Amino acid sequence: MGLKHRWLQLTLLVSLANAGWPETINLAGMQRTLSQMMTKEFLLISRGTSVAEYKVKLQESMSSFNSTLYALMTGDPARDIIPAPNSQVANALQKVLVEWLPMEELLRTNAETVRRSDGTIDMPVLEELNSRNVPLLDTSNAVVKALVDAAQVSGETTSGLVQDIAGRQRTLIQRLAKGILLLSQGVAMSFNMEAYRDTKSLFEASHEGIIQGVPFAGLPVLRDLCTLHQMREVSFYYQKLRPLLTGITNADTPSSSQTAADAVAEEVVDLVDPLYFSMVEAVKLFSHENECSPANSTTYDEWLAFFTMLSAQRLLTQRSAQYFTQVGLKVDMKNSQVEITVMLSQASSNLRNLIEGNKIRGIPAPPSQSVVDKLLDVTATWKTFESELEAAIHLESVSTIILNRVELLAKNILKALQEAEHLAMPMLLNSDVPAAAVEVGVEQALAVSEMAQSALHIIYDMDVAANWERLNASRATIEATRWQLLQGVPATETSLGIQKVTDVCIVQQVKVAMDLYSQAEQAALKVAHGDRMEVDTMIRMSHLAVGALENIIPSLTMGNGTCGNSTLAAEEWQQLHLEVAHLAALGAEVATEFLLFKHGSSPNSERLDALVLELESSLRRIMFGSFDPPVAAPPTQSKFDHILQKIDPTFQQLIQAVAGDLDETVLRHGQDLTRHAESLQEQYFTRALAADPVWPGHRVHLASGLEAQAYQVFQAVVLFSYDLVTSETALQEVIDRFQVALHQLRDGGDDFAAIMMPERQDLMNQWGTVQNAWDQVLAYQSSGFQVSDLRKIEITVNNLVLEIQNLLPLLSVEDVKFPDSFPWSAVIYSIIGFVICSCCCFIICVPWCLRQSKRRDAAKTVERSERAAVADSV
Repeated sequence: MGLKHRWLQLTLLVSLANAGWPETINLAGMQRTLSQMMTKEFLLISRGTSVAEYKVKLQESMSSFNSTLYALMTGDPARDIIPAPNSQVANALQKVLVEWLPMEELLRTNAETVRRSDGTIDMPVLEELNSRNVPLLDTSNAVVKALVDAAQVSGETTSGLVQDIAGRQRTLIQRLAKGILLLSQGVAMSFNMEAYRDTKSLFEASHEGIIQGVPFAGLPVLRDLCTLHQMREVSFYYQKLRPLLTGITNADTPSSSQTAADAVAEEVVDLVDPLYFSMVEAVKLFSHENECSPANSTTYDEWLAFFTMLSAQRLLTQRSAQYFTQVGLKVDMKNSQVEITVMLSQASSNLRNLIEGNKIRGIPAPPSQSVVDKLLDVTATWKTFESELEAAIHLESVSTIILNRVELLAKNILKALQEAEHLAMPMLLNSDVPAAAVEVGVEQALAVSEMAQSALHIIYDMDVAANWERLNASRATIEATRWQLLQGVPATETSLGIQKVTDVCIVQQVKVAMDLYSQAEQAALKVAHGDRMEVDTMIRMSHLAVGALENIIPSLTMGNGTCGNSTLAAEEWQQLHLEVAHLAALGAEVATEFLLFKHGSSPNSERLDALVLELESSLRRIMFGSFDPPVAAPPTQSKFDHILQKIDPTFQQLIQAVAGDLDETVLRHGQDLTRHAESLQEQYFTRALAADPVWPGHRVHLASGLEAQAYQVFQAVVLFSYDLVTSETALQEVIDRFQVALHQLRDGGDDFAAIMMPERQDLMNQWGTVQNAWDQVLAYQSSGFQVSDLRKIEITVNNLVLEIQNLLPLLSVEDVKFPDSFPWSAVIYSIIGFVICSCCCFIICVPWCLRQSKRRDAAKTVERSERAAVADSV
């Protein structure tokens, strides 16, 4: 009967005290902490550190330990402490009391004398303290375990084990400080060195366990938003403390351990306090339901760090999947295996920082509970993804099933990460954090990686139709997001905006990245169409492009980039010069086409719409550069500012005016656009000429202006035909200006010579073609430029412009005079003359020689006859 009565009494007591379980367990845990704190404070007194201060603190700690011990025995409703709920707890508390009484006596009687007046220390007292504080800690720890067990038996839904381990962290923090102080004063070096190492390891393992969870040990993953944010503070202070602690654990002899501990003791004590108090606050959160709004206190830099890391995690996931595809298909295997290993490690660290925060790196914990939950879902999938990759990357072959599974896991992770982004973004609607720019920037890099991955699938006959669709979707994403990043996106009530890029260095960075992407795209399309020779090129260029695009993100967040060498090659200046000339001509052409459409000479707006698109494309090439056709990005901030402040606003005004109904407004903005473009063209002409003084730039510059002049002539014709301008003189002035420039190209001017003949017959022929096209335009002047002829005149003007464009490449070629030829004709005629003279001499000389020979023969005959006659007479 007595046992039953006792059981009912305890059951009733526990039932009535249910509300006090969390606080009772918490304060029991604090007893463990106080056992170490008192020891630490006493050791600081013995060391001579802030003696008066620590004597007061020691008394406070002793009083707190004593009062709490008796409250745990008998209960204290005012402090929400229940009495010992069962005999196990009561017995455990009695053991604490047995250890506490001599410990209290030791502290109380020696606090004033442990450090002698000569500065020496009463070492026997420290050795006794060292031997007594550990049993007090152990018995206090047994009370906590007994209370946790009792709570579980009672069915109380507390955080039992979690709260116990979290509370123990407070104790371990104080124990770390105590251990260093004991080591610094040479107390039981071997014992305390081992205890110190064990304490440090236990603290770190427990810190990780109460956040990330240890399922087999019954520790759940920490999911509470407020507690995560507070644990970020704990992690921050421990990260600052850890290097000092590690320096002691690395010591290999007792003397070096004492020296290392003594060197850092004061600094450790200073860092322990904020670590301890942050852990105390965390323990409170572990034992209660909490409400907090961390998003309200998150700074601009923290928001930026959070979104940047979230985007980086998306990219690491996709790139790991791409490299795994390469391993599975045995493409660039060695490098891919290394990259996967590196990226998995980095991604796991990033994911942990996203959930737990990292104050040293400026990364906040998640801004809301929904984001926490989503990121924890990602973590669960990531562990499976990571395991699959680690198990398969070194296999000789990877099955299609594993490849598909890994890619499915990657897609799920990417989707969940993007959902986490979208959950967090609405919290920034009234801020200027460039989260949308970060998201769009990483979308580009993701799309490049996905494009290359899809091309590999296609060439290896893996779900070809779906991967073609994915490849083309990736290309479309890159094209769309490129202009969003550069030209900006306005914010709405429900979505974040993107600021227009105003820094030329960012423009240049994007140009470099997009050129790399364009090369990767060309190779990917060849691979997808079956060209295996392009696989290596595609992989190399895609990774280069992804890296370049990733490097742009920090520049976007800061608003300024890193400029390369702003000196362009002569050919690049020339390309810019011609592109701006084309823009100037389009300004006049769009305005003229508007007049034709409005006044009924154009059947629909298709041509006008096409010209507006062409004008926009040309402006984009000038503002941001182009891979094909090749146009460099603006080389200097001043050139880019001219585009931003003059050309682009005028273009926007022209587009708005075209959507309206006023001729004068469209004409004015069209003329302004042409004027601003020609101003920039003049600057590029000067730089192009300086880059290549041999370049025949003056005539190219004159001819490039003819394109705009041709449309200005047509505009004047249209205005005259519609009686919007009635002065024939004004029309004739425009015609004459074109005529003079055209003839100057042939005949030369102040800065360049006439067309060189016969060397530049090609140039003369094309100039003649331009002249013929111009004559066809003028042929309509005789009939007064009738309205009915305007469409025909437009076709003729377009043909004229086409021939001018064909003339430009020829004008760009430097004239080279033919070298003087060898005088073969003179030599030949001389030889012929010599032969004829020789023949004549031969004809004359031979008969003369024959006659002379005969005369000599006759003379000899006479002489012989005379000699014979004399001989006969003798």
